[in-house]
Amino acid sequence: MYPIFLVIHGFVIYWYGVVIAISVYVSFFIFQKLAQKESYSENTIEKIFFIVVISGVIGGRLLHVLVNPHYYFSHPGEILDIRQGGLAIQGALMLPFISVMVFLRKNKKINLLILLDILAICVPIGQAIGRLADFMNGNCYGLPTTGIFAVQFPELTYSVYPTQLFESFGNFIIFLILYFFIFRKSHKNGEVVGWFFILYGALRMNLDFLRGDLTAGPVSWTFGLYATQIFGIIFFVFGSAWILYLQFSKSHRLVKGKNI
Repeated sequence: MYPIFLVIHGFVIYWYGVVIAISVYVSFFIFQKLAQKESYSENTIEKIFFIVVISGVIGGRLLHVLVNPHYYFSHPGEILDIRQGGLAIQGALMLPFISVMVFLRKNKKINLLILLDILAICVPIGQAIGRLADFMNGNCYGLPTTGIFAVQFPELTYSVYPTQLFESFGNFIIFLILYFFIFRKSHKNGEVVGWFFILYGALRMNLDFLRGDLTAGPVSWTFGLYATQIFGIIFFVFGSAWILYLQFSKSHRLVKGKNI
């Protein structure tokens, strides 16, 4: 809605970048506190978080470009320009997972499941803040409406649902559930990340029915769903299968709840 934060000697600083920076800082603060409880060294904490952030940005941008090929093939100079937005959360989740796996092959002292649980708590709070950047930028908006939730962005001639704020609130609730009702209670290592996939998948499956900016494609024509919703279903099914595996696996014992 107000994309420009500041202009310094002709260089434009967008709200998108400012809010994303805040989301990274908050996520790092929480990750640092939780990782310290697992006796991670400061060097290890910084390395892991750096890997996650960099691979998340690359993965998110890469997927965004791939699903919008016509625009970026016509504007190749904008492929690396992320100051105004353009990160796909699905790519920002998948590439860091692969990167963390590669990192842990060289550092086998770290338990993968515990690390994924910690990261699963940091992701939704980062997303909750990050979606505010989309709201300020005016992208990821919803379908037309004249109801009590209606907002109008400068680029549109009609009012729409503020789906960015809906998802921000939903991610904040997911963060509260994962931390206060799962992580701090007795649970199995890996259970938190499983519930993250279930909750986030359910959120995207349902919320994207209100999105008004998504482009229909082969998936939409075949299943009546957007590609983001298909990803949501995959996340939900994967998380559910993972939780069932942990529940019936004798090799994964319950651990005591943990606090920051």
